[in-house]
Amino acid sequence: MITVIIPCLNEGLAIERTLRELYSTVGKKCQVIVIDNGSKDDTALIARQNGAEVYNEPIKGKGFAFRAGLNYVKPDSRAIVLVDGDSTYSLENLKRDIDFILLEGFDMVVGNRVPDKNSSSHFRRGHKFGNRLVTIFFQKLFNYDISDTLSGYRVMSRGFALSFTQGASQFELEAELNVHAFHLKSPVKNVDIEYRSRPQGSQSKLRTYGDGARILLRLFALWRTERPLSAYMTTSFPFLVFGLALFSRAIVPFINTGKVPNLPSLVASIGLLLASTILAVAGVILDRTNVIRSSFSRYLYRQESRIK
Repeated sequence: MITVIIPCLNEGLAIERTLRELYSTVGKKCQVIVIDNGSKDDTALIARQNGAEVYNEPIKGKGFAFRAGLNYVKPDSRAIVLVDGDSTYSLENLKRDIDFILLEGFDMVVGNRVPDKNSSSHFRRGHKFGNRLVTIFFQKLFNYDISDTLSGYRVMSRGFALSFTQGASQFELEAELNVHAFHLKSPVKNVDIEYRSRPQGSQSKLRTYGDGARILLRLFALWRTERPLSAYMTTSFPFLVFGLALFSRAIVPFINTGKVPNLPSLVASIGLLLASTILAVAGVILDRTNVIRSSFSRYLYRQESRIK
């Protein structure tokens, strides 16, 4: 059994096309869950008419919708697919990507969006820049190989998806899934996927600058949580450098003359060095605590991987 979760907000123009393409690729034996995230159009009605299970999530946000969808996954589902309901992602290779999960042992397949040559438009310029920026930050902060970090096309193993405890979010969901893979040290497969224009009249809900800033802030928060030693040591370094610079400014005259003419510099340097030390120690402590949390996450992963 395969479960497909489709978060939707006013996708009445595209949801039927999405579902038809899905059924033509993997058949109608899969479980299709459409989470209506407060649509004002006929998204829910069209989804039901096309054989999908439709549930409501009143809290706006893709992360909330996906988290709600996980509650309805059937006990015998072996792989879970996340895809948008706007028909922008080609599903022609979905069977292949599911096999990467079921047969080759990957925990997540991520679609690397490649623009369809027959479509008139793709990423807005701001979206393309933002996606590239977030990808660079993610790869630098976590040193994990995901080519298109904000791609909404994901195929996941049961254990990986059901051990995901984040999701109280909006468009930060994809960043959270990436970090979840890092946390579990999960094998991830990057695949090229055709990315098409939205149907005429359909509009993206992503706000380029507001949501982009929120995603970056969430990414840095996850870096602090998942790699506390790296995060806190990096943060402590400027305090250390400026503290040593001010300390040398105060101590050199003292060595030469026996006097401290720059007393404020000495006091400030002690404060900065103390702050640097506290941050470094906090990083070490949180890193040790994170080991316990990682062990619990792997235990949850193993428990959820079992087909009931």
